[in-house]
Amino acid sequence: MRALVISGGGSKGAYAGGVAQHLIEEQGHKYDLFLGTSTGSLLISQLANNNIKRAYEVYTQVNQNTIFNVNPFNIKKRGDREYVSINYWNTVWQFIRRKRTFGESKNLLKNIKKNLFNYYKDVTFVMDKQTSNINLSVIENIFFWKKLFSSIISKKEIDAILDLLSLDNYRNTPINYLSNGEIKKLELTRLVIERKKLWMLDEPYIGLDIETINLLNETFINHTKSGGMIIFSSHYVPDIPNIENLQLENYAQR
Repeated sequence: MRALVISGGGSKGAYAGGVAQHLIEEQGHKYDLFLGTSTGSLLISQLANNNIKRAYEVYTQVNQNTIFNVNPFNIKKRGDREYVSINYWNTVWQFIRRKRTFGESKNLLKNIKKNLFNYYKDVTFVMDKQTSNINLSVIENIFFWKKLFSSIISKKEIDAILDLLSLDNYRNTPINYLSNGEIKKLELTRLVIERKKLWMLDEPYIGLDIETINLLNETFINHTKSGGMIIFSSHYVPDIPNIENLQLENYAQR
């Protein structure tokens, strides 16, 4: 197994993207795993989907305006070289306004969402870490997710899900009073609420009883039959036909 790993570090991560492009396009390397952190994670998502050209365009066309809400630097070109200095006027003006002197990098977030995160619209992430709000009840969390993801799920469908997961009696209960297994059930309702094509889950079976495990397996099967895809990591190997099981320990160097 061969893995491509890119770390973070801003411009250093972007430089690694160029190296990765050379390895894939020029050297013809093929990779089984794509891993990255920070800047590297942004690049990896594009490289894994063979969007090398898109990643190159985004990282080579970025400038001050696509990062900061003010221009903190003066850039002057003399001959073949560019000289960078601090824009003191903007810095002082920001200080007088009691704002961050180099401005905010919110434009960078907008740029990332616009150019790199479009595929997230078709992905639901359910991590092992709890994402529901402990100060809200079960039904309040569900309606929060419904609004957040602009879900078209109906109240009748929500009632059916709560009944199916034996959460109906806890619909108005704050989730900090629920067991770990009940919270896991609540987290998994997002799969039905968001209705995305790709599901990515981390340890989805932890805390679940046998009845709920069988229900989750059935949900997985129905999702794939309807054209969806599921990627999950788990210490529990479910009884699901045609599942591709990748044991990472088999690829560890000894």
